[in-house]
Amino acid sequence: MTERETAPASRGDVQWVGFVSSATGAVTWIVARVWFRGEIPVELYGVIQFGVPMGLGWLAAEVRWRTARRRGA
Repeated sequence: MTERETAPASRGDVQWVGFVSSATGAVTWIVARVWFRGEIPVELYGVIQFGVPMGLGWLAAEVRWRTARRRGA
């Protein structure tokens, strides 16, 4: 498997979308409740809504890439 090829999609790839959505909602709720007593500043809300999915997406891509590389070896 070359570096440009991708491995076939798996069930985990599809379920990841739901996990990212629920994790983002959970982080937003926790931050709003624990640190801001229910009213989160708009700026921080935006950072969470973009940052959590980007971080989880990076993590998923890294795991997927390493898995595909290991299978190809």
